[in-house]
Amino acid sequence: MGRKPDPERRAELLREVVVYLLDHGIHQTSLRPLANELGTSTYAFVYHFGSKEALITCALDEVANRSSAAIEGFGPDGSVDGFVHDYWNWNVEVDGLRTVRVLGDARSLLRLQPELFGPFVERCRDDVHSALIACLARDGRS
Repeated sequence: MGRKPDPERRAELLREVVVYLLDHGIHQTSLRPLANELGTSTYAFVYHFGSKEALITCALDEVANRSSAAIEGFGPDGSVDGFVHDYWNWNVEVDGLRTVRVLGDARSLLRLQPELFGPFVERCRDDVHSALIACLARDGRS
């Protein structure tokens, strides 16, 4: 029986892949250039994640988690105006802009691979929608 994947190495690879995707986007991401950039092998990705699709799914989940955490802090006063102001500022700052690029890439690839990119796009949309609805309710505008 073979060695089981190391969860710490898997988490490390995932962090590195997320940074890569945030820096480069997901258009035309293939395992070989990704592995070369990160100083690892395509085998390491398949060994720890099972497939390119599983790796991308895990990475997109992490990007969505980061986006969701950022959105939770928008509009600390609970107002719609505060939320929109913070959301806009985040979208033009480095971290938000990188996330928005990945989201834009995923949206453009949605028709080609809806099963891969659909959950990420829907989650990002739902996170913003839910936060905005909550602000509207607090403002008495629901």
